Amino acid sequence: MLTIIGRSSITDNAGAGGGGAAGGSTYIYDMYEPDAPGYAAGAGGLGVGAIWNAGTLNINTTSYASMTGNDGAGGNGGKGGVIAERYVALDGATPAGVDTLHNLGTLNLDYARATIALADSSLQAGQTTQVTLTFSEAVTGFDSSDLVLANGTLGPVSSTDGGITWTATFTPSVNIEDTSNVITLDLAKVLFDGTAGTGSASSGNYTVDTLRPTAAITVADADLKTGETTRVTFAFNEAVSDLTLADLTVQNGTLSAVSSSDGGLTWTATFTPAANVQTAANLITLNKPGVLDAAGNTGVGSSTASYAIDTLAPTATIAVIDTALKRGQATTVTITFSEAVTDFDVTDLLAPDGSVSGLGSADGGTTWTASYTPTNDVIAVASTLVLNTAHVRDLAGNIGSASVTSNSFSIDSLRPIASIVMADSVLSVGESSTVTITFSEAVSGFSNDDLTVENGTLSAVSSANGGLTWTATFTPTVDLLDASNVISLTNAGVSDAAGNTGSGSTVSNTYVIDTLRPTASIAMSDLALKAGDSATVTITFSEAVSGFSNDDLTVENGTLSAVSSSDGGLTWTATFTPAVDLLDASNVISLDNAGVLDAVGNAGSGSTASTTYVIDTRRPTATIAMSDLALTAGDTATVTIIFSEAVSGLSNDDLTVENGTLSAVSSGDGGLTWTATFTPAVDLLDASNVISLNTAGVLDTAGNAGSGTTASMPYLIDTVRPTASITMSDRALKVGDTATVTITFSEAVSGFSNADLSVANGTLGTMTSGDGGSTWTADFTPDTNIEATGNVITLANSGVVNATGNAGAGTTDSASYSVDTLAPTATIVMRDSALIAGETSRVTLTFSEAVSDFSNDDLSVESGTLSAVSSSDGGLTWTATFTPTADLLDASNVISLNNAGVLDAAGNAGSGTTDSDRYAIDTVRPTASITMSDRALKIGDTATVTITFSEAVSGFSNADLSVANGTLGTATSGDGGITWTADFTPNTNIEATGNVITLANTGVLNATGNAGTGTTGSPSYSIDTRVPTATIVMADNALVVGETSRVTITFSEAVSGFTNADLSVVNGTLSAVASTDGRHHHFQ
Repeated sequence: MLTIIGRSSITDNAGAGGGGAAGGSTYIYDMYEPDAPGYAAGAGGLGVGAIWNAGTLNINTTSYASMTGNDGAGGNGGKGGVIAERYVALDGATPAGVDTLHNLGTLNLDYARATIALADSSLQAGQTTQVTLTFSEAVTGFDSSDLVLANGTLGPVSSTDGGITWTATFTPSVNIEDTSNVITLDLAKVLFDGTAGTGSASSGNYTVDTLRPTAAITVADADLKTGETTRVTFAFNEAVSDLTLADLTVQNGTLSAVSSSDGGLTWTATFTPAANVQTAANLITLNKPGVLDAAGNTGVGSSTASYAIDTLAPTATIAVIDTALKRGQATTVTITFSEAVTDFDVTDLLAPDGSVSGLGSADGGTTWTASYTPTNDVIAVASTLVLNTAHVRDLAGNIGSASVTSNSFSIDSLRPIASIVMADSVLSVGESSTVTITFSEAVSGFSNDDLTVENGTLSAVSSANGGLTWTATFTPTVDLLDASNVISLTNAGVSDAAGNTGSGSTVSNTYVIDTLRPTASIAMSDLALKAGDSATVTITFSEAVSGFSNDDLTVENGTLSAVSSSDGGLTWTATFTPAVDLLDASNVISLDNAGVLDAVGNAGSGSTASTTYVIDTRRPTATIAMSDLALTAGDTATVTIIFSEAVSGLSNDDLTVENGTLSAVSSGDGGLTWTATFTPAVDLLDASNVISLNTAGVLDTAGNAGSGTTASMPYLIDTVRPTASITMSDRALKVGDTATVTITFSEAVSGFSNADLSVANGTLGTMTSGDGGSTWTADFTPDTNIEATGNVITLANSGVVNATGNAGAGTTDSASYSVDTLAPTATIVMRDSALIAGETSRVTLTFSEAVSDFSNDDLSVESGTLSAVSSSDGGLTWTATFTPTADLLDASNVISLNNAGVLDAAGNAGSGTTDSDRYAIDTVRPTASITMSDRALKIGDTATVTITFSEAVSGFSNADLSVANGTLGTATSGDGGITWTADFTPNTNIEATGNVITLANTGVLNATGNAGTGTTGSPSYSIDTRVPTATIVMADNALVVGETSRVTITFSEAVSGFTNADLSVVNGTLSAVASTDGRHHHFQ
């Protein structure tokens, strides 16, 4: 784009066009065929003297008129001439020159322009900015009224450069917030060199924000008391910054730092009221000039919020009306608060020397009264009541903060009490004791009538200190023992100086009276003592004694250990041991009582004797005899035991019997002689055996046990029987194996034969011995087709006899042996007996027992492959996966196993072969071919599409087809699914070759369920449904007399049937159209 502004001139230029092209070999005119098409020589270039505009030219009228004196000359056309004999090439055209403007683009005359610029495009409250208007040339007739202003006013415009550049001051309107503003100039009101301009000019966008921030203050709780805080919210009409506590004035409290969580629109802080304040009108004031909005505008004025504060705690005074209180008296208490209170009860009053009741208020809670009653038994010279005001609240909810004490008052509610002390608390014969009664204060009216005295008498009480302490003498009763005695005082009989009587009773310390002499008894734990016995001697006194020893005792036919007491001298014990080997039926122990004293010093009198006791300390003895001292198998002997005296307690437990058993011993003569039968142990040879008696196990009639042991004479035992062991040379027998059986006896035997043997799952040859009967052997042959473990050969030992004639006993088993003469067999199962394409089947081979050495080499597999066989149960069950051969149809197939290739755990090989059940394979997939009845389609054509499958299919639909550049009707089949047809309609306005219809074979299934694979394409087909179009070009569109022009008609594609009859020509005639390429047609 070329813009000419101001006053410009383009003069005295010369512009010459280029020369035309020379005539070529292509003819333009055939003298013999004047209507034949041809070409002329090139035309000369256009000459432009001033401006050749092919784009946009902006120029005002004055400048346009100034383009004078220019010369534009066109270039000469190329020269034609005679070519060969009959062809003439025409000369090229020479165009006329253009002296000023040759315009092929856009021409804007009367062009006048201006720009408007603001020095500051973002204006806020209080600001102004300079506006500069720059014109394309100096103008006249311009003032501020020619401008349209948005949201502001403009001062007078002025120019210092003759009218090209003008300035003025822009002042934005107040309280405006607008981001889209422009200044517009109507150019028609401005004169450019005396000519009014056209159009308008606009400034760039500018923003005006002269809206100052305002705020509303909200106090969440406008009625505050002690301990409370409240949230204060400052809500601005727009986001602000720079808000701090310095911008706030707060009455009677403090405010935490203000903060915002929404970018400055809303600010919050926490207000805490001052303590001890009570005022209903308080203000928080915001000085708004301290905050700025995003544009930098400050607020103006202030905002306030009002709230009430009551943080003044209630106070109180307490008055006790009667200040001298006695037992049973009460007084009125008055509590007066500084203001009405609630939550006040008697628990808020501390009354250490009494109790408060009946608390209440008759004036709404300011004045409260109650009754105070002193506690009994109290003496207090200066008692007070204390109020804890922290438990009371005023009507605003403020609690008191300190305690309040009442005026002091005295209390005397204490009764006189007494204590009684017996000077001697343990009294014996001839003793007396002083009794002292001490009162808590001096009393009167006290006499012996107020006292109760146990087990004794009391002289008259008297006081030497004015009634505080009183004394008398106590004399105990004789011949008495009582450990719990007291003197009791009835306190109600005495009065203190204030006239208060005592209450209840007072008891002295307990005192003991003992005016009895000690006596004793002697007891023995056993009055019939035998050898080894001892007896506990117990001397029990009527009371605890001292000074007692063995010197005070006389002991007959024995000795006594030192006497001792564990209960303080009341009971004394010692151990009596009788003399040995003695028999005496009359014995006693005697005590001289005068040698002992009781606790109070009273001595006993006379003597004390024990009960008579018997001593027998002689022990019994014995001899043992056997009727047979040489015993063999089956023999027994009588054993006789004779004692020195009749005994009891004898049992077999007292006897030790070597290598045999003894029947229960018994006596027929009262215990002097005892007998039993001895049976020797079996399978034993021992020449030295005895029976021993532990004589300590028998007792004579006195209970004396024997001592030591007594043994019989030695005796001989021979009861050994022959035994045997059975071994086999092979204990795991399979098909074809034998084993040598060896029976070894503990000694040579006779009478042994195969009849003494029991043989499991096999036969045994005749047993023979080569060493005189100790070792015997034979061959064992297992039975056929047997699989058994835990087999044994059993010997009946009773059938053999040793050299002394002793027969064996019981049976002897060989170690267990196994027989496995059973060959393994198998079954083969194909899980799926009808396989189609893509399927596999699990093959399971189950053997009659676990096998080894089995592999795929032992299998013959028809029409497929088998994965490697494997077993997860130790070889009993084997599995593999069968994959059928592809593209195969075979209804009869088997898998065969060569059983000879496998071994069971015993090493037995299988025999013969095993076949699976027959299985069918159909892995033939359907295929297809696609044909079209027409493979070159044009507008209005359709074609029948035929899809022919190799076999009947199902599941086929148009969704399985991809159709290029056309649509296909629904495919249908009339022969059960083998042949399918549909009509194909090509798309309109299409010109395309190489189109195909493609079938996705996977979408169809044959009768067995096999899906097709891959794709099938039709032969390619072409579509041409596009209508030909044409352009017509006139070589010279400005014809004068004598001129002709070449007309070229170009089609979008080659056409036929085109003639002049298809053309309408205005104001001229057209030669016959002709084409050399089917697309371009030329004529003159």
